[in-house]
Amino acid sequence: MIAAILNPRMAVFAATALYAVGYLAWYSLTPLGLYPVLDGRELLALAKAISEGTLPKEAFYRAPLYPALLSLFASGGLSDPQLIIAARIVNGTCHILSTVLIMNIAGQIWDRPRSVAVAGVLFGLNPVVLHFVGDPLDITLALTLMLIGLYFAVRAGGRLAWLASCGLFWSLATLTRPNLLPLVLAWPITVILLPSLGSSRWRRACAAAIGPTVIFAAFGIVNYGIAHDFRLLPWQGAYNMWAANKPESNGRYYQQTTRVVATDPLTNPTRVESERLYRGENPNASDSDYGEMSRYWRDKTIGYIAAHPWQWMRLMRSKAFYFLNNFEQYNNKTYVFHKRRSPWLRFNPICWTLLLSLGITGAVIGFRDPRIRLIIVSGVVLALATLLFFVSARFRLPLVPLLAILAGGTGRYSIQELRQRRLWPAALVALIVGSFSLIPIDKIEAEKTIVVDLILISKAASQLHRHAESADYAARAVAANDSFTPAIELLCLTNFNQWFDRYLAGADTISIEAVSASCEKAAVISDQAQRFWGVVKLHRGQQQDARSLWQALIDSGSTETESSLVALLLTGDLRVADRIFLERIPWSARSLELLIALAMTGDADARKRLTQNYPLDHIKLQMRILGKLYRPL
Repeated sequence: MIAAILNPRMAVFAATALYAVGYLAWYSLTPLGLYPVLDGRELLALAKAISEGTLPKEAFYRAPLYPALLSLFASGGLSDPQLIIAARIVNGTCHILSTVLIMNIAGQIWDRPRSVAVAGVLFGLNPVVLHFVGDPLDITLALTLMLIGLYFAVRAGGRLAWLASCGLFWSLATLTRPNLLPLVLAWPITVILLPSLGSSRWRRACAAAIGPTVIFAAFGIVNYGIAHDFRLLPWQGAYNMWAANKPESNGRYYQQTTRVVATDPLTNPTRVESERLYRGENPNASDSDYGEMSRYWRDKTIGYIAAHPWQWMRLMRSKAFYFLNNFEQYNNKTYVFHKRRSPWLRFNPICWTLLLSLGITGAVIGFRDPRIRLIIVSGVVLALATLLFFVSARFRLPLVPLLAILAGGTGRYSIQELRQRRLWPAALVALIVGSFSLIPIDKIEAEKTIVVDLILISKAASQLHRHAESADYAARAVAANDSFTPAIELLCLTNFNQWFDRYLAGADTISIEAVSASCEKAAVISDQAQRFWGVVKLHRGQQQDARSLWQALIDSGSTETESSLVALLLTGDLRVADRIFLERIPWSARSLELLIALAMTGDADARKRLTQNYPLDHIKLQMRILGKLYRPL
C-alpha cells in the first residue's frame, strides 16, 4: 500500500485526478461553467444537430469529431445542462488519460521515476491545460488523440503497424483540431529522415501514410453523404489563414472586424464575417459556393505574402516573439484574467516559460536518442504551423505535452551528474530562452481583451437569470472600456432585465432611472436597446415617445421589427403601414411573442394556433410577461 502511494506514476495520477476534479467542480458553478459561450456553445449545438439529424446540407465547416462524440450523449436524451456536464466529464477523462500517456512515453524514453514525475506534473497540473478542460472545446480530446499517436510513434521501432497507427490517430486528432494537420503531413517525411527506426525507408513512409489515407477518405465519404461534396478536410482554415496574415493582423489572436449578432448557436461569427467580406469583394459570387470562397481566401493569402514578403516577415517576427512569450494570448477567454478568478489556478506556478526552459534542456540532454529527435521534429512542425496562423493560447497548447515529455530529461540526472556530463551549455541555452520569454508585453495590450471576458460572463449570467450578477459584470465592462459598443449595449440590457425581473415578481425594484440612464445612451448604437428604451419611456408615462421609438425601428427594417410590432399592438393601434407589414408575415413565420400579442388583442386565428401548438401554462406565462411589459397603466 505504502509502495503504491510512493510510486511516482500513482502519485502524479492521483494528484492530477484530484486537482482536475476540484477545478472542474468549482468551474461548474460559475456562469461560464453553467452556460458555455462562443466556440463551446457552437460545438454543443453541432453535437445536438448531429444527434437530431438536422445538419445543414453542406460539408463540415469545422472539425466534427468532438461534437460527434458528444452527440452520442445527446442521443441518449440528455438535456442541455446535462450535456454540458457530460462534455466536462469527457474532457476531464481525456485530461487524465493524456497525463498517463505522457508519463508512459517519458518512462519509455528516460527510464527514470523522476522523469516520469516531472513530465506528469508539468502537464497534469498545468493550469493553462485545465483552463481549457473546463469548457466544451475540442482541444482536450485532440491532445489525447495526438498523444496516443505519439505513444505508437516512439515505441514503433521498425514495426509498420505501429507507424500506421500513429498516422491514424494523428489524423483523428486533425479531424478534432485541424491545426494538427501539419503533424500528419510531415509524418511520412519524418519516418524517412529518421533511419534508425529500422525497416525500409519507403515501406515506413507508405505505412505512415495508410492511416491518414483511410481517415480522410472516410471523412470525404461522410461529407459526400451529407452534401455530395467529397471534401477531405473541414473548410474553416482558408479564411483563418488570411485573417492571421493580412496587413491589419496582430498575429496573436483573431479579431472580429464586423459586428455579428447571432441568435442561432450554430452560427459561427468568423464564418459570417468571411462570407460578408467575400460577397463585398465578389458581388457576383454565389452565396452557396463555399469551395470557391475557400480558394479565394487561400489565393489572396498567398498573393499577399508573395507581393509583400518583408511586411509579412515583420509580422512573423512579431508572432515569434509572442509565441515564445510567457503571456497566454487571448483565445475566447483571457487566461490571466480567469486564472486570477479561480482559487484552484491562482497560485499555480507552472507556466509556459518553465515548460520551455526545461523542455529545451531535456531536448539537448537526450538529442542522440531518435525518439527525442522525433519529438523535437514534431514540436518544430507544430511551432511553424502555429506561426502560420495565430499564436494564441489554444493554438500553441499542443506543444505543452511535447515540452513536458522533453522536460522529463531534467529528472534523469542529479545536479552532480549534470555537472559531470558537462551539460551546463543546455541549461545556459534554456536560461537564455526562458529569460527572453519573460520579457513583459505592453500592459494595455495584455488587458485590452478583459472587457470581452466581462461581457461573456455577464451574458452567461443573464441566460441563467442571475440578473444582478449579470448587471454587475456589465457595469465592470463599461468601467473597463466606456467606449466599447457591446459593453454599453449590454449594460442597458442587463439593467433592464434586473429591473423587469423584480417588477414581474412584485418585489422592490431598482430605480427605473438607473435603467433609463444606461438605455438612453445605448439606444443611439443598438436597436435592441432602443426597443428597451421605449419600454422604459412607457413605464415613465411617456407613451407617445415610446411608440415613436418603436415605429422608427419598423421603418428602418431593424431586426427588432417584429418585437416592435408586438409593442405597438399592445399599447395602441398600428399605423396603416404597420398593418400592411404585419399582414405580409406568413403565419408560419410569426414568432410566439407576436402570436400571443395578436391573441391578447382579440385575434381568434392567433389564439387557435397558440392552443394547438403550445402548452396552456406556457401561453399564460408569456401573456403575463407581455402584459406587465407593455400594459403597465
